[in-house]
Amino acid sequence: MRTVAILPLPAKLILYPELIGVLKEAAEEASDIGLIFIGQLPSQPEPEQRCKEFQSFLIEVYSLLLESRQNKCNWWGGNIDVWFDAFWQPDWIHKARMSGWDIIFSTPSVFDSLKGANVDDVPYKRVVDSLGGTQTVGSERVHVGVHQTVALGGTFDHLHAGHKVLLTLAVYLSIRRVVVGVTGEHFFFRVVFLAKKSGPALLTRKNNAEILESIHTRKATVDAFVRRLAPQLECDIFTLDDVYGPTATDSDIDGIVVSTETLSGSDAINAKRQENKIKELDVFVIDLVDQSAELKLSSTQIRKELSKATADTD
Repeated sequence: MRTVAILPLPAKLILYPELIGVLKEAAEEASDIGLIFIGQLPSQPEPEQRCKEFQSFLIEVYSLLLESRQNKCNWWGGNIDVWFDAFWQPDWIHKARMSGWDIIFSTPSVFDSLKGANVDDVPYKRVVDSLGGTQTVGSERVHVGVHQTVALGGTFDHLHAGHKVLLTLAVYLSIRRVVVGVTGEHFFFRVVFLAKKSGPALLTRKNNAEILESIHTRKATVDAFVRRLAPQLECDIFTLDDVYGPTATDSDIDGIVVSTETLSGSDAINAKRQENKIKELDVFVIDLVDQSAELKLSSTQIRKELSKATADTD
C-alpha cells in the first residue's frame, strides 16, 4: 500500500505521543511512504543549534517509519520520503500528483483546506482527530537557510534513509543552491582498494562491487530526490573523481555537510581552500550511528544483503 500523510509540523521539532501513534499507524501497512510536514520550520539564530535540532528530528522520524513498517521491501528506506511544505510554493497541493497513492492520513483542518485539490484521486482517507491544531495547506511559509550554497558528497548507492537525512539537511541549510558530488566508479574502487589494502578480486568479493549502481543511476536518483524535496533550489550534481570536486575552487560554496565517517575529507578540503586563498567552509557534521540503530546503514551493507538474496534465489 502506498501511503501519504499530510500532518502538522510539531512545535520545536519534538515528536509527541499522539503524533508518534499516527506515524506508526501510517507506516505499518505501507510499502511506500510519503510524509509531508506542514508548518513553519524554526529558525534559531545559531546555525549549529538549528542544524543539530533539525537533524535529530529527521533521524527520529525516518527511524520511526523504518521500524514501524511491516513491509520490508526496500528495507533501507529507499521508498520512504519525508518532505516539508516550507520548501515548496503555497499552491503545491494543486500541482501534486495524488493518483498514485492508496491512502491519505491527515487532520480535519487540513482536509478542509484541501477542498478543490486533487486528493479525491486517493481512494482511502484516514481522518486523524488526535493531533488537533489548525495548520492548513496553502499557507505562505518563509524558509530561512544558513548559507547561499551548501555542498556534500558520497557514493549514494541504493539511496537509503541515511542519505536522505544528509541531503535534507543540506537543503535545510541552503538558501539558493545545493552542490552534490556523487562518487565515480574509478574513485570508488581506488578508495575502497586503499582502505582494504587487498587485491582487486578480493575487493570485488568483499564489497559486492558488481551490485554498485551505475554513476548515471545514482546521480539521477539523487537529483530526483532533491527536486522532490525542494524544487525551488538550484541543484548541481557532478561526478566526484577525487576528494575535492569543485569545493576546492568554488568560492560561492559556503558550507559542507558531512558524516562522522567523512569528516576528515572536509579537513582536506579546507586545507586545499586555504592554499587557493578561498574562505574555509563551515562544516556541519551529522552522526547517524550514535543517534539511531535504524539508520546504521551503509551502501556496502545493502549491497551485501542484495548479493546474498540473489545467491539464495539462484
